[in-house]
Order: sequence, then structure tokens, then C-alpha cells
Amino acid sequence: MMVSTSAPLSDFQEAEGCHTCGKSFGYVFTRRHHCRRCLRSFCDECCDAYYPIFGNPTPVRHCAECAKAPAEAELKAEALSQELATLEIQITDAVTAEEYTVAAELKARREELEAALEAVGSEGR
Repeated sequence: MMVSTSAPLSDFQEAEGCHTCGKSFGYVFTRRHHCRRCLRSFCDECCDAYYPIFGNPTPVRHCAECAKAPAEAELKAEALSQELATLEIQITDAVTAEEYTVAAELKARREELEAALEAVGSEGR
């Protein structure tokens, strides 16, 4: 679990305004939230992304800055998954057409993509 030494939880409790936009916290209209990665205080608008953190598969609140890496990893994983789906169709077509050399090359590419997808999964946390 990543814990910030520059923003202990007491800073979250004592903060009078959002760390990003400076909006003052109130009881009803501007509630205080904290990013589960950096532990700083934010308003809902500045801390509205939810991603899992290492050791906890349940998505938790992230500020915009801390959400960049998991958001990029999610987009990359989605692109790899789409390419894998297309590759499966191409492999089937190559085998049906008895183009076994092409099918072998496509299967090698599939293995590369699966490894990349696994690496991206652990990278965003």
C-alpha cells in the first residue's frame, strides 16, 4: 500500500479547502473527501475517480493526479484486449484457409499481447 509521508491523514482532517481547486469545505454543499493514494483533502469534483489500489481490489477514490497512471493503464489494457479479439478472428481465418505459417505468426503475436496485457494490469496499481 502506498502511503504519503508529505500528507498524513491529520492534514486531511485539518484541511479547510480542496487541495486542487481551493474550494472551502462545508458540511452540506462541499463535502471533504480524501484520495486513498496521496491522502490529501479534495472536493468531490477534484477527487471523483475510482480505481483499485495494491492489496485492495475494490475501487477506491483517487484525485485527478493519482488517477492518471491507472486511467492510462486501463486505456492501454482496453486497446490490447481489442487487438487480441481481432487476432483471434485472424487466427481462425488463417487455420480455416490452411495458412499455418501465418497462423503460427499470429499465435506468437497473441502470446506477446497476453504478456503485455498482464504487465499493464500490474502497472496501473
